[in-house]
Amino acid sequence: MGRRIGIFGATFDPPHYGHLTAAEFSRTALKLDEVMMIPASRNPLKLNHIPAPDNIRLKMTAAAIEGNPDFTVNDIEIRRGGLSFMADTLKEIKYKLRDDDRLLLLIGADTAADFKLWKSPFEIIKLTELVVFNRPGFDSSSSSADLPKNIIKVEIPLMEISSTMIRKRIQQGLSIRYLTPDRVIEIINNENLYIA
Repeated sequence: MGRRIGIFGATFDPPHYGHLTAAEFSRTALKLDEVMMIPASRNPLKLNHIPAPDNIRLKMTAAAIEGNPDFTVNDIEIRRGGLSFMADTLKEIKYKLRDDDRLLLLIGADTAADFKLWKSPFEIIKLTELVVFNRPGFDSSSSSADLPKNIIKVEIPLMEISSTMIRKRIQQGLSIRYLTPDRVIEIINNENLYIA
């Protein structure tokens, strides 16, 4: 019997409780054996945003999932460098798995709205099952209108937390406690991230 592996790619700049909740609710709803967090090197659809250094985002993501044996971090896109394309990542991951292992790509309704802009969307659909979870301000039905009919929808608690909001709060000198795990906050403080 093959394993069911959730693939969760994001910039994780920084990772936060919204990411973790979406991953955990998807894991339990879909009976996933593992959720693989994959920090992107550079998001091709967000080129105007220069993220924190790759190695630090990798460290923050590992810190965020500490203590959860069902979550792993994969540095495949960081190692590859340059622009991160999920189609390339999935091909590489699939190549290393058993034939009966199944990949389920976890994306928010906000990301689903841009799915047709991704590199090789039809190839992605062949390599994985698409899972769309709800996001504040995005109707998952209209967001997934351009997606295949057999997508899986997962309802998660709506949390108005985003990496952008966390970065802005830091720049404004405001607390980010309870938005992201303490270990992530520790790394942000130690590395003086997002201050300017």
